[in-house]
Amino acid sequence: MAYIPRGIVHDAQSGEGVSLHITAGVLAYTWTDLLLELLADACLNDPAFRKSLPPGFARQEFDRSQAAGTFLDLLRRLSEKPNFEPILDRFMDEFVSACPPLLRGQVAQIAMLDHLSTASVVGARPRLIFYLRDEGEVVRLECYGRTIKFPARAGEALRFALSHSEFAVRDLPGLDNAGKLTLVRRLIREGLLVSMSH
Repeated sequence: MAYIPRGIVHDAQSGEGVSLHITAGVLAYTWTDLLLELLADACLNDPAFRKSLPPGFARQEFDRSQAAGTFLDLLRRLSEKPNFEPILDRFMDEFVSACPPLLRGQVAQIAMLDHLSTASVVGARPRLIFYLRDEGEVVRLECYGRTIKFPARAGEALRFALSHSEFAVRDLPGLDNAGKLTLVRRLIREGLLVSMSH
């Protein structure tokens, strides 16, 4: 096995015998990706980035000093009003939606739903990747490539449930007992919580 760091150009060659070459890579979002999206966003929203280069820029005698000043001004504009938050949100959405669910034991979890009580111990599924957004009347949960909406009044309990590895259903804040059981059952059905009570 050979580890080749990101960015190193390589060319694998086999010997004279039969060989099998398998390449496995770890895909990741980079600062370059973010900067390129930031620049693309600026180009779409600020006409200064879409102006033509000065006439004669390809001539040998072209004076580059004014063009260099314009270029520095564009960099300044890019750094003064970066549209960072929406671009990072878009990256988060793409990442979360691409994470497949690993729902080991899910059938057994669903079979236990009728036996849940406020004394039952549950917890967030290990290595759960999700994203919550408040949208006024609803809280939107992004997970496993799906969007699940909950009423805003369940937001506090939802955050509590998804951030604790173990808790009793009765410990959920902000809901009455019926609401706590309804929320926990829904989260178990969706594969976001697991029941630890047997």
